[in-house]
Amino acid sequence: MLMATSSSYKYFDDVIKEALPKPDDWYEHQRISYVHYQGLWVPHPFQNNIAVLPKEEQARCQIDLIDATLAAYVRSPPDKPANFDEWNVCNVGGKLNEIFMRPYNFKVWAVPTTKMSSTWFGERVAAPDVKLVTTNAILNKATGGWGPNATFRFPTREGTGGIWITVANILDQSKTRFGEHGAVTKVDADSKTTHLKDVDQLAESLGDTNLEKLLDPLYHPSTNAVSVGIRGKRPERIGDKFWLRFCDVLATIVKPARSEPMSGPYWSIMLEIPESPHKAVTQEALLEESIQSLINTDLPRPEDGVVSTYVRQFDHGYPTPTFERDGALSEALPYL
Repeated sequence: MLMATSSSYKYFDDVIKEALPKPDDWYEHQRISYVHYQGLWVPHPFQNNIAVLPKEEQARCQIDLIDATLAAYVRSPPDKPANFDEWNVCNVGGKLNEIFMRPYNFKVWAVPTTKMSSTWFGERVAAPDVKLVTTNAILNKATGGWGPNATFRFPTREGTGGIWITVANILDQSKTRFGEHGAVTKVDADSKTTHLKDVDQLAESLGDTNLEKLLDPLYHPSTNAVSVGIRGKRPERIGDKFWLRFCDVLATIVKPARSEPMSGPYWSIMLEIPESPHKAVTQEALLEESIQSLINTDLPRPEDGVVSTYVRQFDHGYPTPTFERDGALSEALPYL
C-alpha cells in the first residue's frame, strides 16, 4: 500500500501533517512501475511505451493508435463512448485495448471493461500522446513517471497502520472510544444521538431502509492479499522494479521449492488478487498458483526457498466504477 504525497483534500493533508510533521517520519519514493507482457517488462504506462514491444507488435499498436487519433478529430462531441472499453478503443486503439487495457483492467477491477463507466478515471488512466509514442518507438526509448503517484511517501515506522495510530493519538483521548464497545449501531439524526456497539454495515445500523436501497447498486470486488517470504538477497534481475502489473495469462506450471526457516537475508513479494462473481478465485489453490505465477515471471526461481507465506481475503476491495455507481451516488450523497 502506498501513501500519496498529497491528496485533493486540504483537511486530510493538514491532519496527516499534524500527526507526522517531521522529515524523518517519511520515506520519499519514486514509483517505478512495470507491466509484465509476453516475457517482457514494459514501463508503465504501457500505452506510452510500446517502443519496448517487438517491432511487428509496435506497428500494429501504432496503426490503431493513429486511426483512433484521426477518428477523434472528426467525432461529434455528443458521440461519447458508451463504456470504458469503448473509451479505450477511441483513445488507444483496438490493438492496445486487446493486449493490455482490457485484460489488465479486468484483473484490477474484476469486472469487464464493457460494464464500467467511461467517466471515472480522471488522472488514473493515461491517454497516450501519439507524437510521443511515435517518437519513442523510432528512438527505441521508454517513458515513465506518469500520474499523481509518480512519487509518494511511505511512513518510516509501523507501516501504513502506524499513520492512523498516530492520528488517533493526537485526538482528545477523553472523547475517543476505540474497540468493539465503541462501534456505532444506530444514528438518530433528528435527536443527534449515536448508539454504540459492534457493527457490520453502517446503512443497516442507521435503520434507514431508503439509504440501504440507494446504496445497493454500488459494486465492489473482494481483494486477496498474498505475501511470500523468500530466502536470499533480492535478485539483481529484478533491478529497480517494485510496483508490478500483470496483464497476460501465465500458463506454465512450475512446482516451487520449499525450505525450512534458516538464517537470512530475506526478501518478499506481496500480491493483490481481486475476486468477484465475474472473476472467480479458487481459495484452496490461491497460494500455490500465486507462487507458481511468480516463478513463471522469473521473480523467484524454482530453487529459491520459500520460508513464509501469508494469505488474507478482504471482502471489500476497491469500489468499482460501474455504470450504476454515478447514479447511486448522485442520489445517496445529497440524501446523506
